[in-house]
Amino acid sequence: MSLPKSSGFNQRITQSNLKDNLQRRLNFLRPLLIGMIILNFIALWLIWVVNAPFFNFFIISANLTLNLIILYLWWRNRIKLASHLFCHNFNVTVFVYTLLNIPGIEGSDATALTLCTYLLALTVLLAGFLIGPQTNFVFAILNTGLIIIPYFVLTGAIEKTIELAFPPISFLYLLATVSWLYQKTLNQAYARLTETQEQLLQSQLVHRDMEIARDLQQRLYPTPPATGESLAIACRSKPAQETSGDFYDFIQLSPHEWGVVVADVTGKSLAAALVMAMTRSTLRSESHRFVSPAMLLRRANQVLYQDASVDQMITALYGILNTQALTFHFANAGHIYPILKYAQGVRELELNGFPLKAMPNARYQEKAIQLQPGDQLILATDGIIETVNPSREMFGFERLTETIRQSNHTSPEQTLQEIWQAVETFRETAEQLDDITVVVIAVSEEASSQSFEPTPEAALKEVA
Repeated sequence: MSLPKSSGFNQRITQSNLKDNLQRRLNFLRPLLIGMIILNFIALWLIWVVNAPFFNFFIISANLTLNLIILYLWWRNRIKLASHLFCHNFNVTVFVYTLLNIPGIEGSDATALTLCTYLLALTVLLAGFLIGPQTNFVFAILNTGLIIIPYFVLTGAIEKTIELAFPPISFLYLLATVSWLYQKTLNQAYARLTETQEQLLQSQLVHRDMEIARDLQQRLYPTPPATGESLAIACRSKPAQETSGDFYDFIQLSPHEWGVVVADVTGKSLAAALVMAMTRSTLRSESHRFVSPAMLLRRANQVLYQDASVDQMITALYGILNTQALTFHFANAGHIYPILKYAQGVRELELNGFPLKAMPNARYQEKAIQLQPGDQLILATDGIIETVNPSREMFGFERLTETIRQSNHTSPEQTLQEIWQAVETFRETAEQLDDITVVVIAVSEEASSQSFEPTPEAALKEVA
């Protein structure tokens, strides 16, 4: 499954970031526009009340009209243009205020000059917030060259221009620097937040795809087949991660014969799950051509070895279960031994073989066992014996065989649950490190007895 980490995905992330940046400007510009429009209406009302000169009415009306135009642009989502117009309009308004209200530098005019400096500083801040951090210095330079210095020159304070202009100019640049640092820090924090959001989004996409893969893989696990009254089968598989390299399968070969597979692909990644599906397909497609479990494993090994896309090795146990004769013929490709629970105790059915994909011309042997009423055959993967507890102890073969020995259930579901519970209790809070799969085949007590020797040593017979 491919993940959207392409340039198209990154482009969509970038577009989303730009959209978020515009949204921030939009949210910041809206209250400023509404406030300016309200102030303009109040100013017009005051001009009408005090019967001020028509020039003042013209200036305020022009400012109100421009702010309404900017509000329209904001409504049409032309945020960049609206931000530029608002900042420049505010700065021009301050400039006009300076020309009209500061004729000199003495007495009350010093208060007006201070107010003008504060207003100019406010335009510097607004430019940084609405346009960009570097715009702070652009507006500071414009206000210095077009308002502050010309003001002191025109008021006749040429000899004191540097001395008088230094405090407001310093204040402007200091505020521009502080605003620039603040905006830079804010943008860096926003960039880190955006990066985190991108990583989280990619992680969510990966998690979603892995959930889909896990769901598809779970559908590959068959339900236990209907084997009649003599036999019953229970099975369970639990992946260590989202997907598993373990699998089990039941393949109907004839009305009374079922191919039983328990296998384990090395690794626990999605690649292991893909190899698992490939191995399952190979065994299924070849199972009707080869009646011998040993020959089937040999053929599967050849197919997988010739496939260069498969890097992992696979341990597999394949057997043919005859539900009428109650026999189990099996071959082993490097898998852990099956365990037989019978009247006299518990025994591992030892049979060795190379894992699939280990070597090109591997040959396998097979053995047959005659099942008897009350017998239980347990097939598992090595994840169950390699389970560790918080003290890093392994569950091991001995604990597994002892758990099976102490189980007194005739139902395969109950036996499987007891094994599973013993493993979970042993593991406690430790992490599950490997996939776990268990299949239990149980012969009912009422099954028809077949001719067999009383000990499993005699019951095991090498047939190939």
